[in-house]
Amino acid sequence: MSRNLTLNFSHTFDGKIWNVLPNEAGDKMVLEIRNDEKMTLSFFIYDFTQNKLQGQIVVEEKWWASIACITNDVVVFKNYDNDANAKVLSYEAYELKGLKKTWVKEGINNVSFNTSTFSCVADSGEIQFFDLTTGALVEERSFIESKSGRAVLPPVFYPQSNQYFDTIRRFIDGINGDETVAGAEYLETESWIGISYYVRNDKLVNKLLVVGMDREVLLLETLAEELSGVGQDTFFVTDNKLIFVKDKSKLFIYQ
Repeated sequence: MSRNLTLNFSHTFDGKIWNVLPNEAGDKMVLEIRNDEKMTLSFFIYDFTQNKLQGQIVVEEKWWASIACITNDVVVFKNYDNDANAKVLSYEAYELKGLKKTWVKEGINNVSFNTSTFSCVADSGEIQFFDLTTGALVEERSFIESKSGRAVLPPVFYPQSNQYFDTIRRFIDGINGDETVAGAEYLETESWIGISYYVRNDKLVNKLLVVGMDREVLLLETLAEELSGVGQDTFFVTDNKLIFVKDKSKLFIYQ
């Protein structure tokens, strides 16, 4: 990551950003957006190579659905029964290149996803394997799993009771004088240190601080206010890009 952080992309969605998940190649990312008032659900694909939203995917289920997985070729969603059991009724996959639906599977249980295949338990109790891109049934031995080299780097959460929290608290106090409470998330890269922390102002306020190795402040953002508790995974890094959500609906990507 460069010495100075550059804003690559920002966007405000019509709803809360419920989930953000990049693929292993680091070139695509899926976002799950929910508008509680309108009871609408949307999925968007972000293209890192073009630094823009590639498009929106509209699944059949209008509310009871979520992201199951994303690979370098497809994104898979799962649709639920709309009762308290939240039973998964079906899975549907869309290719990332053209955002077209490639397959739908109904009535499958105990589903597990890998890089290029997924498995499930048939009604007979037999474990079946499918091609994740096409949905076709395959022989288990016909597939050799491969991993791409890029990974998501999440921060480590330290509650206030943790022995290392006090070190983080003193570090932030020395940078900007904020009195950190409740907990903090910490991530160190080769170029900078990122800390998501909380201060108290009646309720909790969540801030994101990014400093260089010389302690120069590169970024300071208020992520959320009026909080009753702390969160986790408030930011992450993938392919040398810093990604976080502000005010529940605003996505920011820095490099």
